[in-house]
Amino acid sequence: MPELGVRDLMAVLARLSPWCFYEIDEIARSIGVDVVQLREGLETLSTCGVAPYGPGDCLPLLVQGNRLYVTGELPGVNGPVRLSAPEARALAAALQSAGFSAEDNLTRRLLQAAATVTFDAKDLERTVRATTSGHSPDVFEALSQATATAAVVRILYTRAGATEMTEREIEPVALYAERGAWYVTAWCRRADDWRTFRVDRIASAGLTGERFEMRSTDWDAVGLSGPSERFTGARTATLRFRDPVAFSERDWPGASISGEDQDGSLLVEVPYGSPDWIARRVASRFGTVVVLAPQEVRAAVTALATATLAEVLPGAGTEPSTDLG
Repeated sequence: MPELGVRDLMAVLARLSPWCFYEIDEIARSIGVDVVQLREGLETLSTCGVAPYGPGDCLPLLVQGNRLYVTGELPGVNGPVRLSAPEARALAAALQSAGFSAEDNLTRRLLQAAATVTFDAKDLERTVRATTSGHSPDVFEALSQATATAAVVRILYTRAGATEMTEREIEPVALYAERGAWYVTAWCRRADDWRTFRVDRIASAGLTGERFEMRSTDWDAVGLSGPSERFTGARTATLRFRDPVAFSERDWPGASISGEDQDGSLLVEVPYGSPDWIARRVASRFGTVVVLAPQEVRAAVTALATATLAEVLPGAGTEPSTDLG
C-alpha cells in the first residue's frame, strides 16, 4: 500500500461536498491508500486553516470514528496549477473518458496549465477534441445546475437515428459519464416516464424556473449516487457481478462499487425503491449477477425465477435450479 501523500489529501478534498458525510474506509479504498493513514491525515487537515485558527478559520472537517463530516463550504484550490507532462497526459485521458470537449471550462484550464510545462498544449487540445463527444458546455452547465437544485429543464433533443429535434420538459435527477459520453437520467413529461438522454444529442437546455419533487416509483433510487447522506430513506442491495465488465452505472442507477471478491468478481451496492424492480434486473442477467443481501431482494429474485421457470417448463418444481439469488 503506497504512503499517503499531500496529493492524495488534495484529491480527497476535491471529492467532498458541503454538509455531507462520508465513510473513511470507502474513500481509502477508492484512492488506494491505507485507511489508518487517511484518517490521521484528515484529522490533521481538520486543524488547518488561517490565523487565528479559531473554529471558523479551519477547514470544516470533523472525523468521528470511520466517518468524515463536512460541516461547511470547502475552499477552492487557488493559484496556478503546475503539471508535469505525464500528469497532463493522464488528465487529458481522464477528460476523454469522461466525455469533456475542448470547449469545457475544465478542459480550458487544463490546457492553460499544460502550456506552462514542456508539453504541447495544442496537441493536447487536438487529442481531446478528436476523441470526446462534443456536448455543449451551456447544456452541461444547465443540466448540472438542474440536477443539484431539482429544477425543471426544457430541452431540444434528437433521438438516435432521428433527424428532427423534439422539445421536452424533463426533471433531471442524475448526470454521469460512461464510455466517453455524458448521460442524464430524468423524468420526461412528454413520455410520462423515466428516460436516459445522451447529453451530446441535446441541442439546448434552459431552466424553466419550476422546481420538482422526486416521483414515487420503482426508480426512487435514481440519482442518489454520491455522499452517503443522500441515501437517507433508500434501501441498498449488495450484488456480485461475476463478470466485472458487465457492470454499468447506466443499467444500475445510483450504484457504487464496494470492492472485489477473491475470485475477481465485483461487489456493488445498488439503491432501490422496490424489491420487484431490482429482482427483474437481476433475473434478466441469467445468473451472472447474484444478490448477496438483503433477504427481501433474494426472495424476490427466487420468486420471479420460480414463476418464470414454471411458465417455460410446467411442473418443473417449485424452486429454480439457477443461482439467481
